[in-house]
Amino acid sequence: MEDLVDTAERLLNTRAIVSGQKGALKPLAKAYSNFEKYGQASSNFHGLRDYYALVKRLSLSEMTPENIQMALARNFGGTENHVKLCETYFGNVLRMFNNHKPWLYKPIPIEQLIDSNLDDSDARHLMVIGKSDSIVNLLTYQLRRRKGNFLDPLVILGSQFPDDREDYSYSVLRRIMVSNLSFRLRENFFFLICLLHII
Repeated sequence: MEDLVDTAERLLNTRAIVSGQKGALKPLAKAYSNFEKYGQASSNFHGLRDYYALVKRLSLSEMTPENIQMALARNFGGTENHVKLCETYFGNVLRMFNNHKPWLYKPIPIEQLIDSNLDDSDARHLMVIGKSDSIVNLLTYQLRRRKGNFLDPLVILGSQFPDDREDYSYSVLRRIMVSNLSFRLRENFFFLICLLHII
């Protein structure tokens, strides 16, 4: 627990320490620790990297319940238990910054989460997981509609089916290498991971 607090303290920028957010690190570390041990449906789906990214995200803005929920969604989202995450595991932290009143979970639209990630120059890679290829269309739309951004996203779908592994893998790798070269020439480079969950 002390390691979580100590490392998080070192990640905070000076503005966050001055504004008194340092006092939230112990409850935040305790909430993460409990979530990591008892709250994950899939073991190790979220880990320390997500926790430290959460701390860094929170250090960039005022700690309000809205900002905390957004940071939680961006770093611990992707599962169906997000309400439980906010209310059960991080509820004390949310209450702390809501004048010790209960904080009711407010769903954040997926488009807002994607935009928040794309607007953040220090963001980690964006991973969107879904059950259909509509995710590809959503991401393509989100990238094309960005103001002043003339990205024409290249969509590369991968497969783990045995019949798709021979020439297919070489072909996909070659397209990624060629695309990566052209992306590096642009000012903005976004690496998107889109996983389709096939039922």
